Amino acid sequence: MSSQPAQPIKLHYFPFSGHAHRVLNFLSILGLPHELLPVNLPGGEHKTPGFLEKNPFGQVPVIED
Repeated sequence: MSSQPAQPIKLHYFPFSGHAHRVLNFLSILGLPHELLPVNLPGGEHKTPGFLEKNPFGQVPVIED
C-alpha cells in the first residue's frame, strides 16, 4: 500500500505568504506530489465566490487533496 496520494495535492498560494511558504516546504520535505495554483491577492481573487467556497475566510494557503 502506497502512502502517496493518487492525485497531486493542490496548493492555492500567494508567493509572498509566509504560511503558504511553510506548507510548500513541508510538501517538498515529505516528497508529496503537488500542484501550485497562484492566487492573485492584489487583484482580489481570494474574495471571489469560487475561492470563498474553498476557504470562507478568503485566506491563503488553501490545500485541496
